[in-house]
Amino acid sequence: MEDKFEVVVHHQGYFKVLKHDAYEGDEITWLSDPDYWSYFEIMGNLEVLGYKDVDSILYYDPYMAEEMVLLKEDDACSRRVQAIAHYEGKAHIYVIHPVLELEIIELLKYNVGPTVVEVEA
Repeated sequence: MEDKFEVVVHHQGYFKVLKHDAYEGDEITWLSDPDYWSYFEIMGNLEVLGYKDVDSILYYDPYMAEEMVLLKEDDACSRRVQAIAHYEGKAHIYVIHPVLELEIIELLKYNVGPTVVEVEA
């Protein structure tokens, strides 16, 4: 268990500005096995959380000037997240997902029947 690393997943929120400490939303922590850690493992875990559609995933890299970096669909980025977790104690990823719009159904404006219903007991 000592070889596992910690990843904090920030989700169901938004950035006030695109900075690590400016995210408002929920977070959960994954304890990840380095032997299985990959982009597809991340996507599979997000699907378990209910995210069927993800626009993008960002990760926090404290060693870069642009601290928020797009997680690409390759293992180089996921290994970078793993290295950050190793050196910093944990890594942070941010789920950017589409917000579903509610479909508004107009109420009927016509009389479709009596408003009083009699029920025999």
